[in-house]
Amino acid sequence: MVDPPVTLAFVPRKPESRLALVRRARRINRELAEVYPDAHCELDFGDPFQLLVATILSAQTTDKRVNMAGLRECSLVRRSPGHSLNAA
Repeated sequence: MVDPPVTLAFVPRKPESRLALVRRARRINRELAEVYPDAHCELDFGDPFQLLVATILSAQTTDKRVNMAGLRECSLVRRSPGHSLNAA
């Protein structure tokens, strides 16, 4: 007799408290820093808006190609009204 395939069921968890969420995020961040001590962003950016645009573009191509596009000098990015995300 063949066993039925195993399926993983989603078991809903109780919502985490804010403190528990922060602690878990910090633990994950520490563990990632230990595993990847020299990690850095490969994208060139000057402000949060440029990082957002570069991240969206890098999903479609390589980080190297996005950097070649020169977002810092891109007139579209510079002219966009309120492109600084610090105001949000």
